[in-house]
Amino acid sequence: MSLDGAMADATRRARVIGRKALSPRVTELTLLVEGMESFRWLPGQHVTLRPDLPEAERSFFSIAATPDEKPPNQVTLAARNASELLGHASLGALLVLEGPFGALTWHAAPGALFVGA
Repeated sequence: MSLDGAMADATRRARVIGRKALSPRVTELTLLVEGMESFRWLPGQHVTLRPDLPEAERSFFSIAATPDEKPPNQVTLAARNASELLGHASLGALLVLEGPFGALTWHAAPGALFVGA
């Protein structure tokens, strides 16, 4: 199933409900996506985020969790600490989320293939 076309036009607001350092260079953000419709994605997709301010720049982020790891409408992202967005992403902050985007997604294979030398 491709969600790229079905949800890519969706623009929603998302509230930062979790923020923790994963390393000196990466911060994990957990967002609660607003709206009645569930936020769905496939492993390998990404979203864009921007502060909820007029003419704010958007940034691209890979989704850092599988859809079954989080409750509906929650999504986890990994952000480089150099990202300008992190200055606007304190707990409780509202961000604008677009997506998910991307067709390079995980598809379960019917069997395993092992190649060795």
